[in-house]
Amino acid sequence: MKEKIKDVKGINYLCLALCAFTGLGTEAIYAYLLEPIIYGHQMADWNVSQYIIHWIITCITWGIITYIILEVSKRRYGFDIFITKGKMKMWQWLCVILCIVFSLCVSYWNWNGFKVVKEFQYKGLLKFIFQYIYYVFETALFTLILVYGQKAFELWFKKKNIPYGGIILA
Repeated sequence: MKEKIKDVKGINYLCLALCAFTGLGTEAIYAYLLEPIIYGHQMADWNVSQYIIHWIITCITWGIITYIILEVSKRRYGFDIFITKGKMKMWQWLCVILCIVFSLCVSYWNWNGFKVVKEFQYKGLLKFIFQYIYYVFETALFTLILVYGQKAFELWFKKKNIPYGGIILA
């Protein structure tokens, strides 16, 4: 790996966010290009085994991409996303809890019940387990887009109280 950069710029972090976004796009290559050729039919016509193979391959790819992005960030830019600089205040925790409750309420309303329960009922145990493993890896890449997008714009605009990462995801 290359040596550590002393003067890290916002573009360095934006590139990491874009790499995470590109990583998400690898699934489209698998699902809409390679796997239809291999299986002989489109994703909508896959059987349970084909979906599970797809999720496993996608998760392995996303896991590798996530690991590489985290290592580049830590080794080249000296930024480890797992090291926190301060504790959250009580009002911040309250905001997090309120956002989670709001999100759960909206999800419940959209799905006419709890999404997890509905998906379990619809997919069955095997597909449900692999789908949720897939969601973990997908969430990791979305989180990297959020974190590195935030970091890039904080360096550019010198303001930490604006949710740049969330704006990028939106």
